[in-house]
Amino acid sequence: MHIILGYELDTGSYPDALGNDEARQGVVVLGLAGLVGVLETRMGLTCIQTHQAIRIGQYLKRLKEADNNERFYSKSIRVDAWSTAKQVLAWRDELVLAGWKGDVPGQISNRLQDLAHVEKLVHLEFAPGLGDRLQLIMSFLKDPHRLEIEEIRIVESLASWPPCWRNLLDVLCRSGIRLHLLEETPSPKDTDLGRLQKASGWIDLLLETPQGYVIIDHKSFPGRMEQWSEQALQYAPQLDLYQKAVEKATARPVMATMIHMPVLGIIMEVNSLLNP
Repeated sequence: MHIILGYELDTGSYPDALGNDEARQGVVVLGLAGLVGVLETRMGLTCIQTHQAIRIGQYLKRLKEADNNERFYSKSIRVDAWSTAKQVLAWRDELVLAGWKGDVPGQISNRLQDLAHVEKLVHLEFAPGLGDRLQLIMSFLKDPHRLEIEEIRIVESLASWPPCWRNLLDVLCRSGIRLHLLEETPSPKDTDLGRLQKASGWIDLLLETPQGYVIIDHKSFPGRMEQWSEQALQYAPQLDLYQKAVEKATARPVMATMIHMPVLGIIMEVNSLLNP
């Protein structure tokens, strides 16, 4: 099997990721969820796929059982239970993608302790998310497997990809699968599509001040304090790309780029970490 892989290719795209190549048997275009699905099939780890709405309902039951009126979500869940469960589940899934395994590494965050308590309610049904499935795959990849995947061609730079996906590709490469980046075939620079093709991504929060802009990107990370700076610096290339895009589009400077870790309740300025 030959895979063409893109960060956002679980849905359709135009121009098609095949570029000038003809569609043929044995070549598939996948996003990250699609890649996880293929690996699960190859490794015999397939499971019933559960709609996200069902997962929210399942997680809501866990949140209510864990609620002692002192959890960080206690007041919110009484006002809007569904939206609260949806948001807290999103944070939980981001943490799992970042490598969290449901434990609490020291007394670092009341929020993280509350989430860890919810994770322990294993008697209540809860379907795995993409991060859970990825962790299971990584644990099985420690042993040799015949994946029957010859090559993975990646359609964009890996610099802005979260570490968990770069780690997966590194393991696959060491297992003998060839990896390489496809050459870009951009549209003419003076077209709207050509301008959009320069980069893809979402700035979580863009603050406008009289002096310029501040870019804040939200990331989930459950690690110890001594790991915070190292984790934030992994996203420096992504924030640098955002900064250049904003400055070019607005002709105004970006005064600061910051990483916000909502579960830990901290915010870090990336430039000060790069130039202490």
